Amino acid sequence: MDDEFTPKDNNSEEDKKNENSDESKKDENSDENPKDENTEQNNESAENDESKGVKYLPWIATNEKDLFGLGGRVLASLEEDPMDIKWISFEGIKTNINNFGNFFVSTSETSDSLVSVNSEKNRLAADMSKNSKYLKLYIAEFIDEDNKYDYYPEFGLVHKDNKYNWPTDAEGIRVSVNKVVKAIVKYKLDDRKYGLTYWTEIRDKYIALDDLTNGEKGGNSLGRSDKNVERALLEKILRSIINGQKCFTPDDWEAQLRNRGFLRERF
Repeated sequence: MDDEFTPKDNNSEEDKKNENSDESKKDENSDENPKDENTEQNNESAENDESKGVKYLPWIATNEKDLFGLGGRVLASLEEDPMDIKWISFEGIKTNINNFGNFFVSTSETSDSLVSVNSEKNRLAADMSKNSKYLKLYIAEFIDEDNKYDYYPEFGLVHKDNKYNWPTDAEGIRVSVNKVVKAIVKYKLDDRKYGLTYWTEIRDKYIALDDLTNGEKGGNSLGRSDKNVERALLEKILRSIINGQKCFTPDDWEAQLRNRGFLRERF
């Protein structure tokens, strides 16, 4: 029997192609709407974030130096073109910006000073540690080898890791250096190269620097705390001005903010 021949249905194939083409177009069209909706939602979300005064607003600088500069420009603009902010006066804004600037300068200077003082304090500590070996030599002059370890603590040497060495922490150094001075006087070693004169002078210098760093750390901490309060207030003032400008000049509020010194593109 011959194989039966079945002719191709050209119309049917063509119809299928058309249907597939129509469906793909529908899919493409259906993708467009959600994309537009998402874009609009994102724009609205960004706008809502800005109106809520979120701290990462691009209009408000995050760097302290730039923020202080922005505050100064805005203050100058408010003097020429006042804005009625119900919860704070112009004088209150001026006081805030001046306070923030003062804390910014003083805490920066204190930080630089602390670096210098700590550097010198560390140098003195290293010098004491290096020269503490002579204390062991002096002890060996009048104490026999078997008993020398009994005298090491009296000369400020501390036992750690099966060795007697000079302490490395500030509190330990303060205790040990006072012990050394007393021991040198007690055992009449004051005329040695690393005797009373050396240890008395280095003790006084080290303790004075340690007192200074402790005092400046406390003052610096207080300064940073107060500065952060002033910074938060300044950011609140700037957010109020942004939102106020949107209300007073809704059609060109961005241009008006730039006139007041807000330079978004700079940050």
